Amino acid sequence: MSLQQDVLTVNTHKNNMIEKIGIDVRYALSRIISQLFTSLIIVLTLALSIGATTAIFSVVNGLLFQATPFKDAENLVILEQKDIAKDQSYGFSASEILDYQNQSQSFEDISEYHNMTFTMYGHGDPIRVRTGVVSSNFFSMLNLTPILGRTFTEAEDDIGAEPLVVLTYEFWQSEFNASDDIVNQSVEFNNRSHKIIGVLPHFPQFPDVNDVYMAIPSCPWRSSENALSNRGMRMMTSFAKIKSDFDLEDVNNEIATIAGNLNKTYPEAYSDNAKMSAKALSLHDELVKSSRPYLYTLLATTLLLFLIACANVTNLTLSQHAKRKREFAVRSSLGASKAQIAQLLLIESLILALSGGALGLIFAFFGLDFLKDFASNFSSLASEISIDTNVMLFALTISIISGMIAGIVPSFSKINLVSSLKEGGKSSYSTDHGILRNGLLICQFALSLTLLISAGLTIKSLNNLQKVDAGFSPQNVEISQIDLNWTVYNTAQLRWQISQQILQEVEKLPYVTSSALAMTYPNDTVGVNYNNIRQSVQLDDRDFDPDHVLPNAFLRPITHDYFKTIDSQLLQGRFFSIDDDDKAPNVIIINQKLAKKWWPNESAINHSISLDQGRTWFNIVGIIEDIHEQGGAVEPSFQIYQSLAQAPSPHIAILVKHDNHSNINYEQDIRNIVTQLDSRQPISKFENLQQALDNSVALQRFLAQLLTIFSIIALVMTVSGVSGVMSYMVNLRTREIGIRMAIGADKLKVIILILSYGMRLTLFGLLIGFISAYFSGDWLSEQLFDIKAFDFMIYGIALAVLLLISFLACLLPAWRASSIPPIHALKSQ
Repeated sequence: MSLQQDVLTVNTHKNNMIEKIGIDVRYALSRIISQLFTSLIIVLTLALSIGATTAIFSVVNGLLFQATPFKDAENLVILEQKDIAKDQSYGFSASEILDYQNQSQSFEDISEYHNMTFTMYGHGDPIRVRTGVVSSNFFSMLNLTPILGRTFTEAEDDIGAEPLVVLTYEFWQSEFNASDDIVNQSVEFNNRSHKIIGVLPHFPQFPDVNDVYMAIPSCPWRSSENALSNRGMRMMTSFAKIKSDFDLEDVNNEIATIAGNLNKTYPEAYSDNAKMSAKALSLHDELVKSSRPYLYTLLATTLLLFLIACANVTNLTLSQHAKRKREFAVRSSLGASKAQIAQLLLIESLILALSGGALGLIFAFFGLDFLKDFASNFSSLASEISIDTNVMLFALTISIISGMIAGIVPSFSKINLVSSLKEGGKSSYSTDHGILRNGLLICQFALSLTLLISAGLTIKSLNNLQKVDAGFSPQNVEISQIDLNWTVYNTAQLRWQISQQILQEVEKLPYVTSSALAMTYPNDTVGVNYNNIRQSVQLDDRDFDPDHVLPNAFLRPITHDYFKTIDSQLLQGRFFSIDDDDKAPNVIIINQKLAKKWWPNESAINHSISLDQGRTWFNIVGIIEDIHEQGGAVEPSFQIYQSLAQAPSPHIAILVKHDNHSNINYEQDIRNIVTQLDSRQPISKFENLQQALDNSVALQRFLAQLLTIFSIIALVMTVSGVSGVMSYMVNLRTREIGIRMAIGADKLKVIILILSYGMRLTLFGLLIGFISAYFSGDWLSEQLFDIKAFDFMIYGIALAVLLLISFLACLLPAWRASSIPPIHALKSQ
């Protein structure tokens, strides 16, 4: 019987609690509606900050916190070979991948990958197709199950097997209209018919975004005798899956040993004095490594904005609380406990905060596509960004936190029943949360200054990047890219013949002032690794040194007007001429950086170099200024240029400088020229040199734009915060102001009184913000280009802006206070 009574008592207590909470919720809703304008301000303030923070968190969550969407993703790695002696990284040859497969005990599986570009025929117009050439276990290792058909079998890795391809989901959608009948259809690559055997699901591709995947024997280069037997043909990337009972340290120790043993076993496959090692890198870390610091910067920025919003909302709530002191006194006199009053305040705040969070989540959802499009520029994981459960829980968490801060803080005050009932809800500013409100306002100033200075440093970094002398002029230079079908243009003579014909026709276009062909061009994201020099360089005036390998160097074939077209300055010697053809002596032009490295105390002109241990020599005929090939943030590499007539390339970039006429139809003109010369040759890409240069700073520009937007929002919140605090202070001190004016104080003294109070708070907040901004700037200086932790101009401007807006925000309440007639002020209480 006693147990039943206890249960009944507990249930009754629960029912009463639920009923009381229900009453508080209904009262809170009615009060929110009655104070609709203030409620809307609170909801919108929280929605902006929570929406921004949630949107950025969705990107950070999708790229950094979530595992890659593959089974056992934490065990997937990319392998890297490195010559420690020369600090140079390499890919893998087919023989080396086989060695690692046979000798390693820590891998569950090892697959190979390399990227090619082929022309696809047999389905509409010829198109250039980005192709991943992979071993059969590549898809099973990633646990990818095709949505149509199948992938490759182990037997289809054997040389001589039937040519097969698998389509990516995106290519199937765009080029085949998502046809369910695509399996077993045939298309033509490399003058051979290839059967389509499947369609892959969507997945984040790395290191390249491909249209199709091809089996090893289907690739003419990979199935050639040279690729099969030559250990020096290190053109492949290797992916691996670690066994569950091994960790990354075990794996790295093992493969470093294997690399060293291969170096000793096959010394002819490595340069003299090479010290080879190998390393396994986390697949997930490699997918996001370039974006990590920028994403953390954005997340930290939005959290600052969120804290500013919390301070602003808490101050607004304190204002509302002060006006309700009579109500709370009445509740207390009727028996309400402090906990019950705190519960009512908390419920009101949580309703507003959750409403702001819900609206913020909607804002974040509508901004998601924009963020995904941007993130796709630096990570293929961008497609995994979504408003998932983790993001919604994050939004819910920060909404509850903001509601609890705004609801709990006012409940700390003591209620004096007698004074509250006598004053009718008014009190002095010094007793009415004055210290707390001032502290919140100081925090707003400190955080706003930190955010404003961070935005300023980011904008300055972007400006510094754009001011870097790139070594060329991008204005009015149009570019089209052609990847020749190398099964048709399979000799140097044929490649030069079609290149020459294209250039001759382009020069006839009426708007062309200069034109050239090149293997690639500055800031070309596709051709960035074309013709990188990895072999030892021999100079004509010193003994051969096998360790003389240039780090980060390229050899680029170009035609004679290349530098004229991109407006690069010749420092010494001459440009190429039309006479520098295959019958003339081999000539090259090098950049100033390379000339200073090899011949710092003399001219490099007429010196010669060899890239094949003296069998072939190239005479240096010119020195060109250094060109930033990968944006201003990356130092110019060692650059060697060769006459295209002496080294015809299957990769052709057509560069055309025009006279800026608005009626040019460049793309159609190039299509007509190429089609007339070869109707089966597609054009891979159109862009202009300015676009390529702008894309090189896209990440920094986006960061600067977002920080600027967040800073403006923070300034608006700070202005509203200081204006609200000062207006409320004036309201509470109206009687005091009336007395001052009644005994002789003039308007100016009243204005100075109010302004001095507000500016003291401002200066204290700015002092704290100055210290905070310095530490923030110190971190940013390590992430951004050419900025210092302390920049006098940026700090000065930020301080001046906040001082000015604080002055203006204080001025209106001060002017209003000075305009109150003393008789009205004395009657106000």
